[in-house]
Parts: sequence; C-alpha cells; structure tokens
Amino acid sequence: MLTTVSRLPILRVYLDETGDRGFKPTSSPLFGFCAVVVPEEHDPHLRQVIQKLRADFEITSGAVHWVEHLRPRNHDRRRHAAKELTAVPGVRLIYCLIDKQNVPASSGMRSDIVMTYNYASRLLLERIALTAKSWPGGTRRAITKVAHVRGHDHKVSLDYINKTCPTTASTSPVPWSLVTGNIQVDGTAAWDGLQAADLYAGMLNAAITPDRFGNNSPDYFQTVAHQLRRGSNGKVLDYGIKILGDKTIVTGQDWWPSVES
Repeated sequence: MLTTVSRLPILRVYLDETGDRGFKPTSSPLFGFCAVVVPEEHDPHLRQVIQKLRADFEITSGAVHWVEHLRPRNHDRRRHAAKELTAVPGVRLIYCLIDKQNVPASSGMRSDIVMTYNYASRLLLERIALTAKSWPGGTRRAITKVAHVRGHDHKVSLDYINKTCPTTASTSPVPWSLVTGNIQVDGTAAWDGLQAADLYAGMLNAAITPDRFGNNSPDYFQTVAHQLRRGSNGKVLDYGIKILGDKTIVTGQDWWPSVES
C-alpha cells in the first residue's frame, strides 16, 4: 500500500493555526487550523503570489504575517492579498475550529493545551485525507507542512497522529495513508505556502471576530470563499469548515448564505 501511495501525484498542503490553545479568561474564543491544499503543478503560482505580496508590502526579510503586516487599518493590503490569492488555480481551503465556550467542562482539553492542538489537527488531517482521495482527476497523496508553534512539542503531536490514524485498517473510511506519510513542521518563513495559510486564517478570523466596535470584516474572506472545499452536495459546512461547538459562530453570520449557497 505504501509503495502504491508513493507513486500517486502530489498535493502540497500548508497548515497554520489561528487563536491560542488555552481556556483562560484572556484566551481567544476560538482555536483552530487553516489548511491550504494545492496541486503540485500550481504550487509555483502560490509561491509567486506570496513573493509578490512581500514585495508589494515592502517586506525585505522574513515572512508576511496577517497580524504584523495586514493590520485592521490596512484594508487596502488585506483586500489586495485576498485578490492575489484568489487567482491561484486549484486551491482548496479547509478550516477546523474549536468553539471553546461550548467545550464541556469535563473535557480534558480544558486542562491540556496539547490535547486541544491534537484534536483539532486530527479533524483537519481527516478532511485532507478525504480531499486527497476524491481529488478531481484521481487520488493524490499529501505532502504537508505544519507551521511551528512556539512552546508546543510537535513530536508529541506527530506521535499522536501516527498512533491514532490507522493507515493499515481496511475498515477505516478515512484513507489516512494519503496524509500521514509525509508531515513536516517548520517555521512560517521557511515556506511561502505557510505564509499563505497564515493569511487565509486571518481572513476567516476577520469575518467572524468582532472588532472593538462590534463589527466584522467579511469581504476578504468572501473574496476567497469559492476556494473552500465542498461536499458532493455543494455544501461547505463540515467539508471546508468544520466546527466543534456552536456552528452559529460561522453559520449565524450575515455573510454565511453567500458562502454556503
């Protein structure tokens, strides 16, 4: 099976997290991941866009970051980034979010930030595996880059994935072997695709997280929403956006019908 998988065409996958893993009063209300899935033949285009954005924003060293370089006052930069990224062909976006407020008090995630990270990443990798299986034109295998999180033991998380995702179980509906065979953790600056994931994560955050005046900024996310993974029924929920908790944090937004339609 492994030999067969190694011969499949490649999907390049880039994962970045959004929010923090904690459950303190000062913690973010959400934690999750954004995955940018792109066929290998279009990965150079994605890299070119990120390189262009760094040049356009006059970033002479290091990575482009949503929080650092595309702050709320930089509406023009945010709009420009969304427009440039939406032109990359073949991209599929997958988000997995944990709504912390609705995590049961008895859940181990409330006292174990590693468990929070691991559970969210497993949900995401499951959807990446299914995406690879049903990729237009035939099944592919994923080569995945994960953005390094400061203070997190990524080896523990990789061990968790390897132990809990049965690559040889014929009864599993998830083709784990398509995604677990090649996962690498690296700094965001090392890969243009990781910087793209950071920007896409920021776009969703801006669409669902109110500013200090209670207003959201969904237009960046709406620009790229056609890149979301969809089911065979055309639906986004549970396919391109998976939510553990109250789904209305996304589906209750005024802009949601334009995305899910």
